[in-house]
Amino acid sequence: MSRTSHSVAAPECGGAPCSSCERQTPLLDETTEQVRLEINADRLRHLLKMGALCAADFRCLDCESTQCVWRICLMNCIKHFVERPSGLCNRNK
Repeated sequence: MSRTSHSVAAPECGGAPCSSCERQTPLLDETTEQVRLEINADRLRHLLKMGALCAADFRCLDCESTQCVWRICLMNCIKHFVERPSGLCNRNK
């Protein structure tokens, strides 16, 4: 279901979204819009660990944030391989 918004109020519908209105435009253009936000490091760690977010999906806006994300990613990798040491190499099986 696509959410839409009128770019100009149409007289036949009074500006409310309707199926007969030809002046509807998407509310979000996901290919060009960007959001600047701040997130707690623990929440970011959780989202990355669960796979809900990938470090390649965003960029850091300052050096401190970049270093924090690197630490989070490295710690997640270390924990992954410590918990599953057999995952390092399965060629002999």
